[in-house]
Amino acid sequence: MRRTLKEGLRWPLAVPARMILALLACLVLASAAVPRPATAHPHVFVDCEASLIFNDAGLAVLRQTWHFDEFFSAMILGDLGLSPKNSLDETAQRRVRTHAFDNLKNFGYFTYIYLDGKELPTPDPTRFSARVEHGQLVYEFDMPLSAAASGSPRSLTFAVYDESFYTFMDFPPREIGFDGAHDAFAISWDAREQTDKRYYFGQITPVVVDVTFTRNRP
Repeated sequence: MRRTLKEGLRWPLAVPARMILALLACLVLASAAVPRPATAHPHVFVDCEASLIFNDAGLAVLRQTWHFDEFFSAMILGDLGLSPKNSLDETAQRRVRTHAFDNLKNFGYFTYIYLDGKELPTPDPTRFSARVEHGQLVYEFDMPLSAAASGSPRSLTFAVYDESFYTFMDFPPREIGFDGAHDAFAISWDAREQTDKRYYFGQITPVVVDVTFTRNRP
């Protein structure tokens, strides 16, 4: 099940969705930290999708899907001895995760999560997969939330962005997916600018997704 964002929202940046993603290789493969200059601007562009998975208790998982363009895909897979023309078996996926994903923990996976107004530590992904679609590398991973529903509405707020502005995460998506036992809950969502979290010298205002859910009455 997918629900579409209201058309009235102004997108924060008019950036083409498919651009060169070269710098992510530096972020995820470099063995030493490199100081980021004050004149940083986005060198990495990622298209984001998001789904919320419910179980019988409530909200269980935030699932993200990141799409990279053909240039980056060929470069990163080539560095790992893989080909963008072939599917990725389990061994190849483990290699991608080890060398081109796990290091993003140092950046919180560019993900910010608030439950009932309280910011949560970024959960470590419990599931990760990598695949190639039409020559493009795609990551999909789950972040556990374990937010049990109650008689009163609960709120989840999340955003995906790199406050250094080296990486542009194309977020929020126009649709949010709801999966699992979501029919047992009344769910609504919208997006808004988070003006108190401006970054890149105050020039960029991140957009967050607000989700409210409560258990349906019998």
